[in-house]
Amino acid sequence: MEHNHQDKFWYRPTLIIILALILLAELVFIGQVLLVGRQESFIASVVPEALVSLTNEVRYPSNLPPLLASPLLNQAAGLKAADMAQRGYFAHVSPSGESPWSWFDRVGYRYKYAGENLAVNFIDSREVMEAWLASPGHRANIISSRYNEVGIGLAVGEYKGRRAVFVAQFFGRQTRAAVEEIGRSGAAAAVSVGFGPWLTSPKTLNRVVLGALALLLIILLALKIFVKPAVQYIKMVVLGLALVLIIALLLWFNQTYFSAPLEISLLT
Repeated sequence: MEHNHQDKFWYRPTLIIILALILLAELVFIGQVLLVGRQESFIASVVPEALVSLTNEVRYPSNLPPLLASPLLNQAAGLKAADMAQRGYFAHVSPSGESPWSWFDRVGYRYKYAGENLAVNFIDSREVMEAWLASPGHRANIISSRYNEVGIGLAVGEYKGRRAVFVAQFFGRQTRAAVEEIGRSGAAAAVSVGFGPWLTSPKTLNRVVLGALALLLIILLALKIFVKPAVQYIKMVVLGLALVLIIALLLWFNQTYFSAPLEISLLT
């Protein structure tokens, strides 16, 4: 009887703690979504570095040098993203016929090679990267050895009748003459890897945290049901199963209601 009481003593608070962590994870997720999806200053300052970091993470296993963040490409990509957001289109060629390369020309980026990836309905940095990598053309841009610089532009606008974040990713390699003219003062810079990729990936982080809590619950339930069948408490087992169901419902709800379908497009 004493053993049963001790087992009950640690199991019940554990479930309460897990429930609290589930609620905390959901609150953090909602806060991140509101921050990433609605705060344009946050989008402009944090998301570009996160996407550059994720791009270089993909290049590393292929022994490719990291792409440097180019101020000129950031400016060009920002102009393209802003144009799409202001005019409500999602395409490589604007409604007035401007090609992607016109944005390079506007900022004076003289390129030997250039490429463009696009995305709309952005809400999660890692989700965007996964979508690009699932497309052979987008992946080819990301891991191409022709490029040594990258720029990211984001803008908030309206697309298909709802608020949306537009993303433009520009790749480039400048001509030798352009590099010599720019010199060290205007050179591109490396981007340090920090918490940006996770801070700007609310859906991915939410799935990881809730998935880990679900796994912990399943392990605890397995211990109660199979390892110590003589001391299991039906009510607490049912509560554990209920928490697993809550996690599943939250994952479904977050995936279904907190974002429109991500769309991508590329041009090389």
